[in-house]
Amino acid sequence: MEDLYYRWWVLNNPSMGGGEPDGTSTVVTEIKPKYSMKPVVHDQFKLQGYVHYTNIDSVVKETVARYNYHKGDYESLNNRLAEIDWKSELSGMDTEEAWAHLSAILNDKLRKHVPKSVLKKDGRRKIWMTNYRKKQRAWKQYQKSKNYMDYVRATNDKIEFTTLVRNLNRNFERNLAKNLKQNPKDFWRYCKSNLKSKSRLGDLQTMDGRLTSDDKEEAELLNDYFTIEKKLKRLKTTKSAGPDGFHPRVLNELAQSITLSLSIIFAKSYETGATDGLEGGPHNTNP
Repeated sequence: MEDLYYRWWVLNNPSMGGGEPDGTSTVVTEIKPKYSMKPVVHDQFKLQGYVHYTNIDSVVKETVARYNYHKGDYESLNNRLAEIDWKSELSGMDTEEAWAHLSAILNDKLRKHVPKSVLKKDGRRKIWMTNYRKKQRAWKQYQKSKNYMDYVRATNDKIEFTTLVRNLNRNFERNLAKNLKQNPKDFWRYCKSNLKSKSRLGDLQTMDGRLTSDDKEEAELLNDYFTIEKKLKRLKTTKSAGPDGFHPRVLNELAQSITLSLSIIFAKSYETGATDGLEGGPHNTNP
C-alpha cells in the first residue's frame, strides 16, 4: 500500500500532536502519513503522521433569540395601540392589505415592548444516544464473532440501555406531573402523543336541539356564539403561536385593543368574499 491518506472526524483531547489549541475539546479533521507502508500480516500496525485539529466549542453550541412573552410590558403596548384610529388606518385597503398592515404594526410594537431571551442549544450527543450506539455496536460484534463473551457484553449493554431509558422516562413523567399547573401544554401534548386514536370536532347542537349537518352550519353557529374579544380572551396562553405567527399570550393581552381592527378586517372579508392573505390570519385562531 503506497501513500495512504486517512481522513476521519473524531473527538479527542488537545494533547494529540502539535501545539495546544484554545479550549478543552477538539475535533480531528485530517491525518496524513508522510511515508509509504508495506503490506503487513499482523492485525495491528503503527501509524505516525501529522494531526490537524480545530476547536469545536463554537460548533456544538447554538444560540436562538426568542420573544419572552411572559415578561412583556402589555400595559404600555395596549396604550400605544389605543392611540391608533383603526377606521382611518385601514381605510381604502382590501382584506389582504389590511391584515398585512395590522401584522406589521403588531410586530413593530412587540419589538419595542416584549424582551427577547437567548436560548442555548447544546449540540452534544445525549447520553441515551451514546448508550444506544454502544448497544448496537456490541450486538453487531456478537453477530460477527458468535463469541460467548461478546454475547455477554451485548446483553449487559442492552440491560444498561433499557434501564437508562426507563429511568429517563420516569423522571420526565414526574417533571410533567410536577409542573402541570405551570405548564399544562407539555402534559397534554405528552398525553395526546400516547393516544392511538385522533379526536376531531364533533357535531354541534343548535338552539332548537338539532345537530349541525355540515361545516358551514357549524361555522355559522360558532360565529354566533363567540364574539371576537371573548374568543381572544379564551385563548390558552400556554399554547404555541398559530399560523398567524402571533403568540396566544399576545392576542389574549391585547384583546380589547385589537378587537376593532379585527372586526374591520373580518367585515372586509365578508363583504368581498376574499380570504387571500388570511390563511394564517386571526380567523384561524382557536380558543
